[in-house]
This record gives sequence, C-alpha cells and structure tokens, in this order.
Amino acid sequence: MLRRTLCFALLFAVGVVSASVGPVDSWLVKSDSLRGLGQDAASLDFLRSAQREFEDAGDPCSAALIAGRRAEIHLDWKNPLHADVALSEAVRFSLQCPDLADDRVEWRLSLAQANLEQGKRAEARHLLLGLARMTDSEAISNVRKALAVEAMEQLAGMAFEEGAYGEAETDHLSRAAALLELGRKEPAVMALGWAAVCRALAAPDGVPDYWNSIPENAGWQAIPIQDRVVQCIEWGGILLEGKATQAFDALAQWPCALALVEGHQTVSSEWNAR
Repeated sequence: MLRRTLCFALLFAVGVVSASVGPVDSWLVKSDSLRGLGQDAASLDFLRSAQREFEDAGDPCSAALIAGRRAEIHLDWKNPLHADVALSEAVRFSLQCPDLADDRVEWRLSLAQANLEQGKRAEARHLLLGLARMTDSEAISNVRKALAVEAMEQLAGMAFEEGAYGEAETDHLSRAAALLELGRKEPAVMALGWAAVCRALAAPDGVPDYWNSIPENAGWQAIPIQDRVVQCIEWGGILLEGKATQAFDALAQWPCALALVEGHQTVSSEWNAR
C-alpha cells in the first residue's frame, strides 16, 4: 500500500510532462524512481508521454535518450519486439545529435541483438556489418571501437552457427586485431584461438599455421592456468566433434592440456575429471 501511495505521489508531482520544464535527465531520474518502486509499466507510460512532449517541442536528442531508456526496460523484460521499436526510434532521433554518436552505436548493437532474438538474421547482419566496419576509420574512439569488437563477435557467432567457418575465422581475426589496438591482450589471444578453431573446422585435415603460437603468446600466458585448462577443454571438444583431429592432437601437446593430464596442482579435481 505504501509503495502504491508513493508511486501515485510521484506521478502527481511530475504532473503533465512538459519538455520545457527541465532537462531530459530529470525525466530519466523520475522514470528510474518509478522502476525502483517496482512500477515498470508506469515508468514506460511516463517515458512514452515524455518522448511525445520532447518530439512536439522539436528536441530529437532528448527524445532519443527517452526512447533508449524505454528500450532498456523492454530488454530487461526480454521483450525484443518492443525493444526493437524503441531502439529504432532512438537511432532515428539521434541522427540529428552529434553528441549521441557513441549512444547511437550502442543502440544499433542492441537493435541487432533484438533482431537476432526475433529471428531477423539478415537485418541483424546488416547492422553488425556496419558497426564492424567502424574500425576502418582511424578517427574512431575507443568506446566505438570496443562496440565494434562486440559486433565482430556477434558476426563470428552467427557465421559459426551457420557452418560458415571461414567467415567466422575472418571475423575473429579482425576482432583480435581490434582488441590488441585497445591493449586487451588476453581477450585478443582468445579471439585468435577461436579463429584457429574455425580454420581447423573448415579444413579438418590440417593445423592452422598460427595455432601452435598461442601457448607462447604473452596474452595467453597471462591467463590463469585453470582458465586456460577450461578453454582447452572447450576447444578440444569442438575440434573432436568437428573431426579436426590434427588440430586436436596439436592442442593435446599444449601446457594447459598437459597440466590437465598430469593433474596439475592448480587445476581442480572437477576439471581433471572432465
């Protein structure tokens, strides 16, 4: 009862939404307050009203931020259809707002994921390809480059699911290069490993030329031995399932695999059993 009273009090306090009353941040804070009271539906209604007011006031940048917040709620609810609509609106409004360039990239990435969850793979791929190509620009910010890396990962995942292993390898190699530029050596070598796995699946009778360089890679060595063992198990299982026995045999000689076989003291008994 108290929560409902507080909710009504808040709605009464904000009254009729008007974009002229104050900055968009104040409306976002009020929306968050409603969510904090467990009133997500009321928060959505409030945001829809606020967005209309900002649109009517000729403020597309504030409307974009409101639409983006609406999308967050729908994503939290695992409702990709309504998230798709809100994200599309956020992207469209933000095209007039240079200061929202980084937000627009993030919204497009979320929109691609929403498309995937709806089975709209062609639309998702189109968005992800556009985001991945951002790394071709020397002027790209680190924020956008990191988002582009996420897009590359999703593209690689899509290609892998479709059995397009050569395409997945290319995406992972591009991701590894971008991660190195960001100074993220450990994720970069993991991406390199996934690229090699994809190459091995595409050509099961051979061993990728860069496969055996991974154990000596500084990024790989910086990863704790337990995590390396877990990754070896995952890659090994995939290679065996794909009948890429040459690459699997090479993997079996890596220190992480030998640690597993020899029962290395830093590897838990659970993973030794596996």
